[in-house]
Amino acid sequence: MNINWTGPYPGPKKVTVKEVNQMFDVTHKKLARGTILKVLNIGQPQPVPAHVIDICLIQRGLPMTESFLESQLQYLVDKGYIETQDTCFEKAENPVLTVRLKAKGIDLLEHSIEEDPGIIIPRE
Repeated sequence: MNINWTGPYPGPKKVTVKEVNQMFDVTHKKLARGTILKVLNIGQPQPVPAHVIDICLIQRGLPMTESFLESQLQYLVDKGYIETQDTCFEKAENPVLTVRLKAKGIDLLEHSIEEDPGIIIPRE
């Protein structure tokens, strides 16, 4: 086998810290989305309070701000995988945001539909 270089070997591509952070951010989002779906699947068919999802993400090494969590939940709502609702509990002063897995979300977790490139479902 002959390899013909037209010039000097360029070496590995140089990547900036900003590019690494952007790649990490995208992977973090995708993994968080998949983890959210898995947490909701455990609670199925009951809705899960958003603060419980937050705790589970922290336990799995995926801490996030409230606004970041809200944006990931909205992504999953927009894709049709989950639904959210403000729920009034008997002893709670304010409504609590609850999240429920929809049929499409179950299908994604069970690999019954095409994989979503915006979601990484962790193996466990």
